[in-house]
Amino acid sequence: MMPAVASATTQYIGSPVGSYDLTGASGSFTIEYDVQSLLPVADDFGGIDYFGFYWELVAESGYDYDITVTGTLFEGDGAAEFIATDYSASVGPEIGFGSAGSKTIFARGDYDTGINGGSYFSPAVSLLAPADSVSYLTVEFSELKSGYQEFTVSYASAAAVPLPAALPMLGAALGGLGLLARRRRRRDA
Repeated sequence: MMPAVASATTQYIGSPVGSYDLTGASGSFTIEYDVQSLLPVADDFGGIDYFGFYWELVAESGYDYDITVTGTLFEGDGAAEFIATDYSASVGPEIGFGSAGSKTIFARGDYDTGINGGSYFSPAVSLLAPADSVSYLTVEFSELKSGYQEFTVSYASAAAVPLPAALPMLGAALGGLGLLARRRRRRDA
């Protein structure tokens, strides 16, 4: 599957950085990475504005899952800021920030605060992952510096939509009316 390019100037790093199987009715795991270890030389990409990489989240065939993701950007004490200028993270059925059906974890914004040791926390973002499907956790950024990122991913089988209690009663009532009408027609004949 080819990555869906979120903008004309986003360069993705080949294959997924990792793949995680969502197994059983529920579970959770943490994805941690240092950007420098994934892309040691940003200048190799020349005039590309954004760099991107992604993880696969593979749903088990027996369950529809509700996936919830939170993220944290960490800046190390005394180290350079995490990312300068733009950074984004999203989860969705396609690869790429802003792709169809994606949910934003971190929006692009100015993370070049000049404050070492700061942290940025995302709200919890939820996505429905149908059974036997693949979802993608995507990161895109520009002006690479040093720093650390963490995502917490939890998942649980999506509850079946409950049948409204009135629906069986409505069916029984309509069936009863049908029987009454049939008896009346027989009696009148």
